[in-house]
Amino acid sequence: MIEVKDATLKTGGHVVCNDLSFMAMDGQLTCVLAQDAEALEALLHAFLGLQPLESGYVSVDGECVTPLSAPFFRRMMAYVPARFEFGDTSVSALFHLLVGMEAPVRHEQKTALLRQWQSLGVDGSCYERLLRSLPAAVRQRVMLSFAGVLNRNIILLNQPTAWQTPESVPLVLSFMQTMKAAGHLVLCTTTDRQVAETADVVINFTP
Repeated sequence: MIEVKDATLKTGGHVVCNDLSFMAMDGQLTCVLAQDAEALEALLHAFLGLQPLESGYVSVDGECVTPLSAPFFRRMMAYVPARFEFGDTSVSALFHLLVGMEAPVRHEQKTALLRQWQSLGVDGSCYERLLRSLPAAVRQRVMLSFAGVLNRNIILLNQPTAWQTPESVPLVLSFMQTMKAAGHLVLCTTTDRQVAETADVVINFTP
């Protein structure tokens, strides 16, 4: 469970929310809807302990996220940002890094990843390609697939359909429902009302 209590958040020198309170539960898809993309990113960064609140608090399973505790809580989370900068990193190299192995990724983990790709419409040949060489929609779905195989209970998604085409949006929405059905806490931020319509709980995030 993630709880936000009486949170006031500033970004870019202006207040983006006052006294925000809500809870996101395991096995549930919670969506924060707003038109300010910068504010949505800042909110997720607050959950990760990377963005200080002006007042209020964020807690995970009843324990407050502080500068000291944040690294511990981040090990429970898989975060997929809306913007990606990977230089010349290949898909396989990033996957090896994320699963924390120096040796080649175990066969079962790669198999699980490729199963995710089938459901997300990602071709298996992408595994050895550079991330920057992939179309933006495919790159975002690859990052979503990583979140699905990292065995983290909390999945934080920043605008998961931002780079998707109308044809690929349903693949992403189905992915989020699958993660929820597996018992994960899925929390996404979005400017897309179509995404919000699929959520169990919708938070309208306004100043």
